[in-house]
Amino acid sequence: MIIDECAFLSCHGLVSVFIPYGVSWIYDYAFYDCANLKSVAIGDTVLTIGEYAFGKCSELVSVSIGKSVTAIGESAFSTCYNMQYISTHER
Repeated sequence: MIIDECAFLSCHGLVSVFIPYGVSWIYDYAFYDCANLKSVAIGDTVLTIGEYAFGKCSELVSVSIGKSVTAIGESAFSTCYNMQYISTHER
């Protein structure tokens, strides 16, 4: 499974996102400009986070990245000025 390019573009109603088991790709701009998004938990089957996937999520405070992520695209978290906490799971 994938989360397609621009799938949740400018979805201002999102506050929290959990990417479940089985999703392998988060494509470019998937959650771009989700202005009220505060937390993201990326499951252990995601391999790639695309370019600008969470860009312009200005309220994003915390991100948990699963152990399977091997590539994070350019500016995937650009302009996330309130980012305070990023956790990763070691392989």
